Amino acid sequence: MRNGLLLNGRHVKQSRRVNFGHFFFIMLGAGFSYMALVNHFVALVVDVGFTAMFAANLLLIYAVIIMLGRGCGFISDAIGVEMAFTVSMIMMLFSLLMLFFVKDTSSPWMLYGFIALSAFGGGMYIPAYGAAAADLFQGKNFGSIIGFANMGFGIGAGIGTWLYGLIFDITGNYSLAIIITMIAVCVMGAAIWVAAPRKVRRIGRASRV
Repeated sequence: MRNGLLLNGRHVKQSRRVNFGHFFFIMLGAGFSYMALVNHFVALVVDVGFTAMFAANLLLIYAVIIMLGRGCGFISDAIGVEMAFTVSMIMMLFSLLMLFFVKDTSSPWMLYGFIALSAFGGGMYIPAYGAAAADLFQGKNFGSIIGFANMGFGIGAGIGTWLYGLIFDITGNYSLAIIITMIAVCVMGAAIWVAAPRKVRRIGRASRV
């Protein structure tokens, strides 16, 4: 039994460095995907013909729905961290598709759909991310590891906000920026499966048997 515990311990320790890279990239993508959109949302909505007040009201709805999403941590408990995270990324993808096709004021419902899906999915991924981090980095230095990984969020937000503005200045719209964001969301969804907190969770259970 001692050898089994040692083997499991080594497996978790050796995985930490690789998993840290995955989590740093997830937070980098999250900052790029969510904060850049929020920072440019009013400009995007006004650019297609809506009023700034309408855009501000949508952001208010966004703030309410994202809180509801964050209260749904029980979903990751029920279906697993990877699945809950994936569902939140799928919701984000569908919301971005809606936003991509908003070219004028003829389809305001697409903006409402974008707000509802992106906010709820964006809120739901937070507890799933936290649960995955707890599985992968449990033990000594957990706080430091997560603190450094979360620095990726600020970096992604800064890069994304700047890139959104640059793309708009060059192309005159946000279409390319939205496409890049969709790619980032797909990579985030893949990264959680590669990090595989479910495997570490199984090791933990096995070591306690």
